[in-house]
Amino acid sequence: MYSCCSAPQVSTPMGFPEDSQGSVRQRRAQEEGCKDNICERSGEKIERTNFLYILNHIGRIICPFFKNICNIITTCFKLLSTYILSSDKENTFTMYYENMYGEKHVNFFKGTLSEAINKSKKEEKLLLVYLHIENNESSYFCNSVFNNEDIKLFFDENCILYAQDISTGDIKELSDIMNVFILPQISIILTCYVKEYKELSIIYGTPDISHIINCVTHCIEQMQMKKENINNLKNKNYNDRLIREEQDREYQEALRKDKLKEEEKKKKENEKFNKLELKKDIKKKRQEKINKFPLPIKENEQVTKICIRLPNGIKIQNNFSVNHTLEDVYDWAECYEFLADRNSSTSNTNRNSSSNNNNNSNSSCNNNNNSNSSCNNNNNSNSSCNNNNNSSCNTIGGNNNVSIPYKFELICGHTKSVLQKTKNKIKEYDLYPNAVLNMKSKDSSDEE
Repeated sequence: MYSCCSAPQVSTPMGFPEDSQGSVRQRRAQEEGCKDNICERSGEKIERTNFLYILNHIGRIICPFFKNICNIITTCFKLLSTYILSSDKENTFTMYYENMYGEKHVNFFKGTLSEAINKSKKEEKLLLVYLHIENNESSYFCNSVFNNEDIKLFFDENCILYAQDISTGDIKELSDIMNVFILPQISIILTCYVKEYKELSIIYGTPDISHIINCVTHCIEQMQMKKENINNLKNKNYNDRLIREEQDREYQEALRKDKLKEEEKKKKENEKFNKLELKKDIKKKRQEKINKFPLPIKENEQVTKICIRLPNGIKIQNNFSVNHTLEDVYDWAECYEFLADRNSSTSNTNRNSSSNNNNNSNSSCNNNNNSNSSCNNNNNSNSSCNNNNNSSCNTIGGNNNVSIPYKFELICGHTKSVLQKTKNKIKEYDLYPNAVLNMKSKDSSDEE
């Protein structure tokens, strides 16, 4: 019989079994190992991130630089290839001709058909398009025409010659207007002085040199006629435009003159209206001044008789005190017309009253047989009335033509000095016991 006995357990100083203490150590070691792995992985990630960040910045700086270099190189290659290909294409027929027939020939245009068209338009020359194909007639053109000295001089001076081998290229720019009958041929194209290109003539077969020159010369004459027609039309349009501009200028000038005349007329009308209004105002003010007259004269004052000669020669006179002012003289002269009218109406009233008195006195005379004595007395009374009137206001030569200017100045007759309208007294001037003053008009409107 076997019996199983368990080994005796050894106690640790802490009181735990020895097996449990080992498991704790293992767990601690595993935890520390995991922490170390996590730290290593985190460090690797950080390093990788920093490297990518730096690499990205470097790429942003370097990539555009390399990209520009690549673009420049590509552009250079394109330009070089284009130049080489176009040069070969432009010089294809010239190279072919020189290889086959020699270097003596007319100047074939080195460029595309579009460039030849533009040059012929710019230089105002005919465009000759030679269509080539390998046959006997083409050999005639190449051997006998294009190397001819007369043809060379004539074509180089008057035309743009474009040659095209029909088997290696096309003429799509002029395909709508060119008529191809027999190859080879030379088409004479007019590119200037027309809205659309026009084919004037075709040379084909084996023509002689004179025929070719005559044919091209005839086409040049047609081009010159077109040019003259266009120039005449331009001149006509230009002359018509000049005429229209001249007519417009004349019309505008006429309008301007009419406007000036209308403005001048309106200005004169306004001036005339203003003068009339001014005259009305002056007359109104003068009419208001008549209440100032007759001026009072005291018994002990010295009296001077002043006579004023008007511009029309009529004289008016009045008595003034030496203590009156020059302003009083001016006021009296200004309102003289109204004073004369007032005195005239007063005189008529007095005459009517006197006439009635005379009738009564005559009747009394008849009754008392003293008629002569009464009449004499009445006449004396009338004379006394006239004397009183003369002392206050008198017109020498009648008052029917009395006209006082609206603006005037008084000039002393013997001193020739101008007497201004002031409040200075008459006695301050040499106007006593009498004086003659000349009235000078200062307003041109007085004659209107």
